[in-house]
Amino acid sequence: MLIVLKAASKYWASEISWRGLAMAAATDASIRVAVHLIGIVALGVASLFFIDDAIASIGLELVLKRVSYNHSTA
Repeated sequence: MLIVLKAASKYWASEISWRGLAMAAATDASIRVAVHLIGIVALGVASLFFIDDAIASIGLELVLKRVSYNHSTA
């Protein structure tokens, strides 16, 4: 995931350090795990379809905007 994020940041012409990308990847993974656990424990379902993708992508975008040096992740 880190290599994909680094390539995407180059495509977006934004400068993000490897540490920032690692923080973004960790945030994405932890959001996905939390939503998955909520689905299993609280709702009794193994999948919440695309809800975890939607919430994780919002979290990923917020973290990437925060760790970007030039904030050009439009």
